[in-house]
Amino acid sequence: MAIYIDNISKSFDDKIVLKNFSLNIPDKSNICIMGESGCGKTTLLKLILGLEKIDSGKITGVKNKKIYACFQEDRLVENLTAYRNIKIVADKKISKESLIHEFTKIGLDNSVCDSKIRILSGGMKRRIAILRALVVDSDVVILDEPTKGLDDVNKKIVLDYILEKTKDKILICVTHSLDEAKYISDTIVNM
Repeated sequence: MAIYIDNISKSFDDKIVLKNFSLNIPDKSNICIMGESGCGKTTLLKLILGLEKIDSGKITGVKNKKIYACFQEDRLVENLTAYRNIKIVADKKISKESLIHEFTKIGLDNSVCDSKIRILSGGMKRRIAILRALVVDSDVVILDEPTKGLDDVNKKIVLDYILEKTKDKILICVTHSLDEAKYISDTIVNM
């Protein structure tokens, strides 16, 4: 089922962030949202997730959908291993061997699996956060600047991994890169 964003508005104090914004997101589609900093992209994601309250308008089609998100901040537990960070949210039946295979698909050496997050590079942390968002059983995946901080080689690996893992799901992605948006999306929305 599609997600319908109908005429939504959102303000913080006296600052209008979104005004009468509408968008239809078809089922099994990849949408990239682009726009200047501060135009409301992340706020829109938070409204879809129900993390912020809409001032007016409505969003339908999200009820009873399993939604998983990866924000600009990695939000990993620094004192746990990469494996444990993923197991916090992953299906309990997923084996360590399966996860190690996923680590290699996203360009990480299998030794990273048992490394504590605090000793890993920013690029490694970012890929673990993306991996965590994509191994969870979901209907909708929301990614806010998924390749932030990655070099060109790892961006390509991550984008291919995103495409593989979001087949038959709705993907809503925020990016500042037009090339990235063209690569992974069916539709680009400029805010």
